[in-house]
Amino acid sequence: MVLMIAICDDEITIGAELERTLIEIFGQQKVEYEIDVFFTGEDLCRKMEAGAHYDLIFLDIEFAKEEANGVEVGRLIRDVHQNHLASIVYISWEKKYALDLFDTQSFHFLLKPLERGKSRKSIEEVIRKYLKISGLWAGEFTYKKGHDTCKVQIKELGSRH
Repeated sequence: MVLMIAICDDEITIGAELERTLIEIFGQQKVEYEIDVFFTGEDLCRKMEAGAHYDLIFLDIEFAKEEANGVEVGRLIRDVHQNHLASIVYISWEKKYALDLFDTQSFHFLLKPLERGKSRKSIEEVIRKYLKISGLWAGEFTYKKGHDTCKVQIKELGSRH
């Protein structure tokens, strides 16, 4: 299964950093994925209207040049597009939106700035939680072989002979 991910943030550096972090995390988890990056909520909605499906959406709340904020875009995804399966992770500089996110069935909330070391742990936790809920979590089985410590992805154990 290929995990379809959308990142929607008008701050190019934040979108790029989030994309890099996701590429690293999914590479470690050996999960197949595709990432589309959008800089406006309208672009994301247009792509979804054209038939695109996303499993996981990272959605900024405050867009500088748009009338609709990320919460309103989330409502469009849920109500207009009738997409209640996509997991939406909201991103913002402000905590004040937290209560507004319940209406859109948010999956998680990340506070900016998304700095490489500091936020990576939070992003990893979000991804781990999503993979567990979706049944894609690989997990690791660790064992000793002589003096070596070996790790095997749990999902690979059934395919080994």
